[in-house]
Amino acid sequence: MKTTILLALSLVAATIASTSWAENPPTFLFKWGTQGLGDGQLFAPTGIALDDSGNVYVADSGANRIHKFDANGNYLMRWGSNGSGNGQVAIPYGIAIDSNGDVYIAEFTNHRVQKFTRNGVYITKWGQQGFGDGQFNHPVGIAVSNSGSVFVAERDNYRVQKFDGQGAFLAKGGVLGTGNGQFISAEGVAVTPEGRVYVSDITSHRIQLFDAIGNYQGQFGTFGTNDSQFQYPAGIEVDVGRNLYVADQGNHRVQKFDANGTLVTKWGTYGMADGELNSPVDVAISPAGRVYVLEKQNHRVSVFQTSVVGVGESRPDVKALTLYASIPNPIRDHTEIRFDLPAGGNVRLAIYDPGGRLVRTAIAGEPMQAGPQQWLWNARNDSGDRVPAGVYLYVLEAGGQRSARKSVVIP
Repeated sequence: MKTTILLALSLVAATIASTSWAENPPTFLFKWGTQGLGDGQLFAPTGIALDDSGNVYVADSGANRIHKFDANGNYLMRWGSNGSGNGQVAIPYGIAIDSNGDVYIAEFTNHRVQKFTRNGVYITKWGQQGFGDGQFNHPVGIAVSNSGSVFVAERDNYRVQKFDGQGAFLAKGGVLGTGNGQFISAEGVAVTPEGRVYVSDITSHRIQLFDAIGNYQGQFGTFGTNDSQFQYPAGIEVDVGRNLYVADQGNHRVQKFDANGTLVTKWGTYGMADGELNSPVDVAISPAGRVYVLEKQNHRVSVFQTSVVGVGESRPDVKALTLYASIPNPIRDHTEIRFDLPAGGNVRLAIYDPGGRLVRTAIAGEPMQAGPQQWLWNARNDSGDRVPAGVYLYVLEAGGQRSARKSVVIP
């Protein structure tokens, strides 16, 4: 892999113009958060992420702490205080969670990354202020790939660095400028299941795109208020269908693009009422299509439900990973979840409830052969209890690909 450019992404992106959307804007569900320093209150938050149980983590930058909520916004715990010691945080900005549930925090003022357990126990840290490999100058965005690589965007070093999960430097890319592969203020980072990377540049109002081996592929976005234009795009995220969500901060909205860079939908106008947004700075998406939007100036999280969660990407060079609908569907007692593997390898099959909470790890990274496969689900969770009636999402991962399907459990 090139060390001069580690970023990666597959959108073929020229100028995007879209006057019709592929889907309706998502439905507003609920919100939580008020300005303050108490438990569960927020003060100019900047980063949000979800774990595999649907819990929500918020980097509360104005109060120098991390909050943990459940999927419905109920306060669970917090950790951190202002300082530079282990476990202390100074303007925690970006937040990301790996497949083990460990939490990574990019600290703007301490110029470092800290790693914690999902319950806030300090694990390790790396970085100090500087310009060399493994050093930082105001790190902001952070993302973790399926393979465990950690990508960190630096606002004032005009680059993104790549590390392993323990902080060992792997590669870097980016210099100051407005050309291809250059940045003025690298801000948000998002990684696809294949390891490709999206990077938002908050000052040049664009998203840059790179392929899986670090080659620049294109860009989209200019300054403005029209569709596919941005004003200070901040946090970005990819859903299970490889759709890209952009927190369009200055336009007080979120824009959603498919894997080909086409605008799918957008929502949000300035305000404080339900469904309105005030400086959205980051987004997180559950496997079931809940979108958690973090509003810096409203000091809250607004939650929306998308109507479509699709695979969203076709790669002619790779045989598709196919997840068939369960049989029977709707489910009363049990069902066969059928899938086809293009190649042998480790397979993970997980089942999520409508709130994006993990219900059952059906197959936990187990080796399986290529070809047709199936798994029998008796509509029970990992504890053996029957799940409530409702819509459930199956997410299949294998060979760097991901596929998702919905199913209905009836009483």
